[in-house]
Amino acid sequence: MCPLLDRMAQAVTDGAERWADEETATRLGDRSVVARALSRAALHNPRTAPAGGVAGVGGQVVARVEAMMSPAPRWRVAPVWILIALLLFGLSSAWAVGANVDTLFDQAEVVQSWH
Repeated sequence: MCPLLDRMAQAVTDGAERWADEETATRLGDRSVVARALSRAALHNPRTAPAGGVAGVGGQVVARVEAMMSPAPRWRVAPVWILIALLLFGLSSAWAVGANVDTLFDQAEVVQSWH
């Protein structure tokens, strides 16, 4: 994989895991149950369990457990509207260029004939 995209791939993975955590917490109705399940799963996973004991948990598990112990995030409307506005701007720009491309080529031909 491209080294420049490694961080993006990790961010997508982390986001998907957090989304799954939030969905599970919503369905269960208790965020602390999800936090305890994450902690126990990490301690039983030989890849994330520390060597020689239960001293702590590394990786993104700590951040996920901390997120589950904090209040649920509020849904924000502003990013959705910004995304819709950018999409509409891009589509309208593409339509304007497509509608006027014939005129642009005609003008380019006129400029070339002068030189």
